[in-house]
Amino acid sequence: MTCRVVMFLLGILCAAPPVSAEPEPGSSLKILICLDGVPLELIRKLQDEGRFHSFRPPAPLISTFPAITEIMLTELFGVEPPPGYGLRYYDKAANELRGGLGDASAISVWFKLYDFVTPMMDRGLTYMWGRWSVRDLDYLRKHLARADSGILLMHLDSTDALMHHERSAVTVNWLRSLDSALVEFLGRRNGQDVEIVLFSDHGNDMRETRRIPIEDHLKRSGWKPGSVIDGESGIAILPTGLISTGYVYTAREAEAAASIAGLRGVELCAYEAGGIAHVTGRNGHARVERRGDASGWRYRYETDSGDPLAMVPVIRAMKDSGLLDADGFADDREWFTATLSHEYPDALNRVYGGVTGHVRNVGDVLMSLDPGWHCGSRVLSAFLNFKGTHGSLRKASITGFAISNRRSLRPLRAEELLDELGWRNEVGIDAATRGVAMRGTLPPPRGELRGVHVLEHREGWDRRGTDAVN
Repeated sequence: MTCRVVMFLLGILCAAPPVSAEPEPGSSLKILICLDGVPLELIRKLQDEGRFHSFRPPAPLISTFPAITEIMLTELFGVEPPPGYGLRYYDKAANELRGGLGDASAISVWFKLYDFVTPMMDRGLTYMWGRWSVRDLDYLRKHLARADSGILLMHLDSTDALMHHERSAVTVNWLRSLDSALVEFLGRRNGQDVEIVLFSDHGNDMRETRRIPIEDHLKRSGWKPGSVIDGESGIAILPTGLISTGYVYTAREAEAAASIAGLRGVELCAYEAGGIAHVTGRNGHARVERRGDASGWRYRYETDSGDPLAMVPVIRAMKDSGLLDADGFADDREWFTATLSHEYPDALNRVYGGVTGHVRNVGDVLMSLDPGWHCGSRVLSAFLNFKGTHGSLRKASITGFAISNRRSLRPLRAEELLDELGWRNEVGIDAATRGVAMRGTLPPPRGELRGVHVLEHREGWDRRGTDAVN
């Protein structure tokens, strides 16, 4: 306890007060903030109690499958796929696990787009002690105080750590403090042209979790689980965080999926064969087929046994509405609308995308776990008692939110948000294309290393723009 108090006091002492400045007359500022892992329903409840009254009602923002930060933001920003699902990944060509904290090749391009991302140490300390999350609020206030014009991108990780490891009330209090900071900032702008968009990269099922014993199960089923594929019965399991999804690599996808689907805690397994996405689970086996191209995809769902995605009632209603063609295919957008409130929102698109893309080394079998289960590290499981998680196809896991103070947003997929806002051309890989202008005496924003336009402090306000060194 004494150590925690000392760390907290040091955090306060080290946190310099934000440097505030009046915006330039007529200046335009766009702010995009990711609140990692905040569910849609939580934001709705806060608005019901009078919070976030400066914003329009939140819209559902459907994440990817797997519903994890790495993949969702890759699709949102439309950047090059990363090698795997996290810093540690399986290299199919080399048949080995690669990456790790010190491997820059595993870091996604989207990470470089942000002007601020919660430091990893602060995220880790928040897992240990929820009150450390106030650091993120300090960072937010400082960056907002310096924001002048252009687009400012921030990713606040504390919310995800709180949602995983703390009671929901702790996250609610943090979000109330965030709202107060935003209200203060908007009041300081004095009606200047500023739009703030908050969004989350996925949801959270807000249920305590335990680990599935996947290695023991596979051994009993005749497989050789490990970090590489060792022979015909070899199966490589990719280490993950304590999330409700998992990825395995094998030469026998269909057999592995059938074996894993029999494990308690595994709701669904998905894999690709012959251009068709297969879904298998305790409720049967089905196929997801796709036609068309990027200008207009169409999907069909057919069951071989049972109905693992519970789509038969949806199909019946779509058929009655005349939305299915003679072959049983329907427009991608019609599927999205028809399944938005379903237990597996946008399931056909998300399953197909999951087993065919998002990363360069796609898992041969993707797992979607039941609520209350995860497929993470045994070591982490021994030390961390998660209060909730994400990753699966389930509604609570895959549904995030998007909210703006200047416009109402419609339900969207991750990859549609920037186009809906009209900000895609301004959010480029080279941050210089955004022209973010900042003020103050804080260390330069991350983006300045890539050419972000900033306003520096030199014996008072110096209006010179600085060109960053590439």
